Amino acid sequence: MFMRKKSFKSFLVAIIFVLLFPPTGLAIDQSDIQMQSQMDYRVKNHQNTASDKNIDDAKVKREYHKYQSDFYTQGVEQVDLTKVNDRRIVVKWLEGKIFDATKYGLIPMTVSGILKERNIYLVKVPETIDYKEILQELKNDPDQISVEPDYLTTSSYIPADSGFSKQWYLSRIDLPKAWDITKGSADVTIAVLDTGIKADHPEFRGRLLPGYDFVNHDADPSDDNGHGTLVAGIIAASPNQSGIVGIDLNAKILPVKVSNRQGNGSVIDAVSGIYYAIERGADVINMSYSSYEYSEVEATAIAEAHSKGIVLVAAAGNDGGDNWSYPASYKEVISVASTNNRDEPSTFSNSGDFIDLAAPGEDIIGPSYMGGYQVGSGTSFSAPIVSGIAGLILAEHRDWNPAQIEWAMELTGANIVAGNWNPNYGFGRVNAYGALTVQLPSLADESPDTSEKAEPIDVNQVVTDRINMPMDYDWYTFDISKQADVTIQLSNFAEYLNVVGILFKKDGGQLVESQVIDDYDSGENETYSVRLDAGTYYLVVYDFYNHWSTEEYQLEILAPSLAQEDSDGQDTPIFPDIVNHWARVNIEKLARQGFIFGYPDGSFGPNDMINRASTATLIGRVLGLQPDPEAIQVFSDVPSNHWASGNIGAVTKAGIMIGDENGLFHPDSQLTREEMAAVLVRIFQLTGTSTKTFSDVSVKSWSYPYIEKLIANNIAYGYPDGTFRPRNSITRAEFATMVERGLDLE
Repeated sequence: MFMRKKSFKSFLVAIIFVLLFPPTGLAIDQSDIQMQSQMDYRVKNHQNTASDKNIDDAKVKREYHKYQSDFYTQGVEQVDLTKVNDRRIVVKWLEGKIFDATKYGLIPMTVSGILKERNIYLVKVPETIDYKEILQELKNDPDQISVEPDYLTTSSYIPADSGFSKQWYLSRIDLPKAWDITKGSADVTIAVLDTGIKADHPEFRGRLLPGYDFVNHDADPSDDNGHGTLVAGIIAASPNQSGIVGIDLNAKILPVKVSNRQGNGSVIDAVSGIYYAIERGADVINMSYSSYEYSEVEATAIAEAHSKGIVLVAAAGNDGGDNWSYPASYKEVISVASTNNRDEPSTFSNSGDFIDLAAPGEDIIGPSYMGGYQVGSGTSFSAPIVSGIAGLILAEHRDWNPAQIEWAMELTGANIVAGNWNPNYGFGRVNAYGALTVQLPSLADESPDTSEKAEPIDVNQVVTDRINMPMDYDWYTFDISKQADVTIQLSNFAEYLNVVGILFKKDGGQLVESQVIDDYDSGENETYSVRLDAGTYYLVVYDFYNHWSTEEYQLEILAPSLAQEDSDGQDTPIFPDIVNHWARVNIEKLARQGFIFGYPDGSFGPNDMINRASTATLIGRVLGLQPDPEAIQVFSDVPSNHWASGNIGAVTKAGIMIGDENGLFHPDSQLTREEMAAVLVRIFQLTGTSTKTFSDVSVKSWSYPYIEKLIANNIAYGYPDGTFRPRNSITRAEFATMVERGLDLE
């Protein structure tokens, strides 16, 4: 079921830095920087293993951005050594445990003190040891938290066309008007994780803080490539009456070199840079590089930075497709796509579900590491525009958190196409003036963002709320008084949202995960049915892609057997044997309409299997079909005096039920679940498709098209173990429930 649009294999890690180094002087002919990447599949997974004493909400946000662990990282057998940095492995060990590389015959490599403090190691595998075997051996060690190849990044130089219009993008994003509000603040620090910065360029005079070089492990983050100098200049080039100006005219820049002369880097250096920026008090981190391999170590660093209040911005990548790139695709990061001077999506820019914003990314001018200026094109140069605007917002609203800053830019983004969100532009092309003038919404009625403050709700009630802004997690709690069959439904949200729920049970003061509720993609309702024991439960609701909407979603936690008692305190069911049955509400709705009746003794027999004759009778009543006993003459096993002959004749004449190839109807045979699917599709004339599959139903099976339509219309859901059990007999309660869902009775 999970291998659909949101589940992807991983591929090559690639940081693409394409630069052309011009001579000095602004008026010369220069070439654009067209960055091309060779990435493939994207990664999104939920990992169903976390439990936490207080449910660390930051941990929930990170760990449940995954589906299944085998989808979010390559298997050992898939590792391509040509893409691994010098046969190296990144190892994160349990706190309090010491990783002994010599125990495995590995060579310890130098890592920063920042990583040592977090028990992160880098080792090299000698040629005499099989890389994949030792990688698997390390993964099997009970003291490891994560073990990953240190993937090599690559760069590519592309010849480019000459010509550009000087800083055309400043007016396009309404920056001159924004400067009337604020020109930035020297109290704001923007970290640039890149190839370093040319410190003595006039555009950076008085603007740079002491930084660090994690490539050469020294305190001199000089740029020997050019990419980082250009990126930093886009953010913060000084208004010195010559050359160019950046977005933020006062912020300080923290240079962090994580890529070498060729523009190549590795995950270990990027992670070191993130932690360094955290420790140096960065307010914004710009990451104009792309990796196409998910890293648990990197995800952890990103989550920590976000939890410290740092705005994280990254380039979406330049594959020109809908592939996912990292760090842009981590939930906490603002993923920026590129547009041209006509507000069209750049041909090289990635698009897709993970895009948050767009910004100009073609013919963007900035300082050259060789002196003078150069022009670049790529999402690498869209990201720093957003980082610079984030710096301006912080200067004006120092108390705003990263989610609020992202929301301000997204709310006021230029909606170039209809709708609030689009895979090419995210929430629109960024507008600096709009982002600085927007007021935060009132969230007084917002559901709590933490489990500790979860909103108590009752079962069998409808709750409405909104995913109000990025990183919005709505927590609810409810009690189940006794074992009951419960259905959780999430519905009625914006078509671009992929609303997800995670169910937890409180166990001895801890919240233990029960189920991730996410079977469908964007715009589709989610339904999960399960039998729950008595206890206290928690449910967190959020958007898988970290989008938001002004439209409400609807949450229902249905437990018919726990329905509130009548005012006299007595439970008075229509049938005495359904008082605590999960299908009671559905059965009673049909009974009140006169569609179903009980046995002579007054019972309903909800768990009895329904046969084909009873099915025909129920269908005839529901559809108001005129009994037609003559129509049963084609069936040799249905005599004219059969108690259901008229209804059998009516439903077969209507084409709702049919016999077999031998002319038999089998009136006393139990109805199977796949036969039920065919009958219900014909009754309600259901249409639609679904991406959901079942391990025991082949898509080539005769019944699959019918089952698919039931799922698409939320009439049936299958079992929690991923099966549908098509040949199992169906009970009277199950069939009544599905008929009632199709009728949608009040």
